[in-house]
Amino acid sequence: MADEAAALLRRWANGEVDPLATNADGRDGFDELADGIAPDVEPWWRAFKTLFDEYGKSESSRLQLPFEVLLKVGGERLRQRIAEVAHVNPKIASAFWYAMDDLGLTAEAYRLLGRKLTLEAFVRHEPRIPARPSEPWPADEPWEDGWSSMAIFYLTERDPDEAWALALELIGVSADPGWLSVIGAFIIEDLLKDHGDAMIDRIETEAGHSQRLQMALPTTRWAVPDHLMARLEAAAGPYWRKKS
Repeated sequence: MADEAAALLRRWANGEVDPLATNADGRDGFDELADGIAPDVEPWWRAFKTLFDEYGKSESSRLQLPFEVLLKVGGERLRQRIAEVAHVNPKIASAFWYAMDDLGLTAEAYRLLGRKLTLEAFVRHEPRIPARPSEPWPADEPWEDGWSSMAIFYLTERDPDEAWALALELIGVSADPGWLSVIGAFIIEDLLKDHGDAMIDRIETEAGHSQRLQMALPTTRWAVPDHLMARLEAAAGPYWRKKS
């Protein structure tokens, strides 16, 4: 059965399946795939794992929709098992995050993947992010850890307490000014933009004994509410003027 599942999924990965085409009963490719998966999810999960390990970014992205079907049909127990594999397999982590996000299960995805895995993936991914919008991504850019930036975007919007905790751990990774600037612009700025009134007290308190946070704050200025700018500048201390 696993071989049959893999053969069908290869067709999806190669773009040979039109999932929206309907048969005489009005059922589309997603319906038929769900019917095939439902009796026994195990061979399908094994087939997905084999193909994700084998494929690169393009083919894996075309497997996302059928992978969503597996996660939906398999239910919470299967999703938990897949997340356990994701902790040691970056390609599975990537596929799992994007599929769960599409299914509206982003909170569950983050709960299962967790802060530690998100932090580790972002530490690997961040040095490959172009410094300026006009710069291209590296041609050989490993793509498997890019989900971590999407996880952080989700946290800054929906779970600012967790985003702040993650930011503090990331600030502790390195004292390199470039690294700290990224954390300021990538996380703290969004926290101030979306939750500034609730976050500014924490930022001021932490900056009072964290030089690294002070160094990160000057790159947060662009989307910060106007009424918080003076407090932000004071929290950054001399580093604000250095970045002007």
